[in-house]
Amino acid sequence: MIRRLIMALAVVAGALCACAQDSSIEEIVAEAAKACPVALDRGNTLETVKLADDAVEIHLVMALPAAQFSMLEQSVDMLRPTMLKVLLTDSNMRNVAAKTAASGRGLRIILICRDDRNTTFTIAYTPTELSDALK
Repeated sequence: MIRRLIMALAVVAGALCACAQDSSIEEIVAEAAKACPVALDRGNTLETVKLADDAVEIHLVMALPAAQFSMLEQSVDMLRPTMLKVLLTDSNMRNVAAKTAASGRGLRIILICRDDRNTTFTIAYTPTELSDALK
């Protein structure tokens, strides 16, 4: 399950990074939002990308049964640092993270269960966590 999440986030990183390196975070998010929804692997969907006052939000619909979704939620906290490191192995995602942190925003990944859309949880990274991970 965690592997599926990380793979889905890697695809999301590609969708976010379709813009040129010199684009602002506002332009990157606007371009990514235009492309949504994006069908990812194994029934997962990048539903939307939004720019909030305090974060870039990625809404990711996961094709997991509700029971497995809750198990994923329970194990995600200990894997947060690893997930961020994996995301930042992509140079384009590093660019997005740097621009996100520089704008004073964090990164918020909102995971939504496809089978029960009321079942959600959020993985959030602060601007400081993003900056520290980029060092």
